[in-house]
Amino acid sequence: MVLRYIYGGRLSLEEYDTSDIIRILVASNELIWEQVLKWGIAQNPELPSDPSSYSKNDFITLKNTLQQLIPFINFFNLTSKEYLDKVYPYKKIIPKDLRENLFKHFMDQPNNNSEPKTTKEIDSIATSSKQENLPAEEAFNIIVDEIDNFIYKLLNKGIDRKSEKQKVIEYFNDYNINSQEIYNWLLNNRISRNSIFLFGYFNYHGIVANENYDEALSLFICALAQEHNKLAQYFIGECYRFGLGITRMKN
Repeated sequence: MVLRYIYGGRLSLEEYDTSDIIRILVASNELIWEQVLKWGIAQNPELPSDPSSYSKNDFITLKNTLQQLIPFINFFNLTSKEYLDKVYPYKKIIPKDLRENLFKHFMDQPNNNSEPKTTKEIDSIATSSKQENLPAEEAFNIIVDEIDNFIYKLLNKGIDRKSEKQKVIEYFNDYNINSQEIYNWLLNNRISRNSIFLFGYFNYHGIVANENYDEALSLFICALAQEHNKLAQYFIGECYRFGLGITRMKN
């Protein structure tokens, strides 16, 4: 089977079991994410065709099917556009550490068609998206989602407000995220619940601009109204608790 792939160059994965596919991956040392993904979905015909329609259980099902294969795939050979189009929609099946390393890698690389680099050379995500011909909206949405996820993790650790803000700023620095560019983009692109929440968060903590609790609370409420958002719900509670942007609640 392995020789058939090496000499033929093409091989359908549907007819082989997981262990055989792993042998192909090891022997070929090539990225075949699309084929592996196709095979995994074929093993679970009940899964929707569109990953945006996946439930939490759908992602768990696909993750369990492909968990032995993912470590053999070299995602770092992808360009930013390929990662955005082909991998990011399925990010929930990628192991946490690998997902974070991929995010950092693609944010750090000004041009992923070149040889891999270990140094940080990117000034902003806008520069990267232009060089990779990425749709700016999609590129920024990735960053917004990752920042929101990071904030959620911080809150789960019970970090105090001052340390939480500092950790977020350190996160921006570690991943070369230009907070001014994110702020400017959010000014005119508050479409998703995550982007609405994040702009509220910037106002709440005075990131880039001065603290504006009235605006922050309004945005948190808007994010919660659009779709249930645990982060927005939490910060609405904090505003009421400390009387930020509203009259302090009694009792």
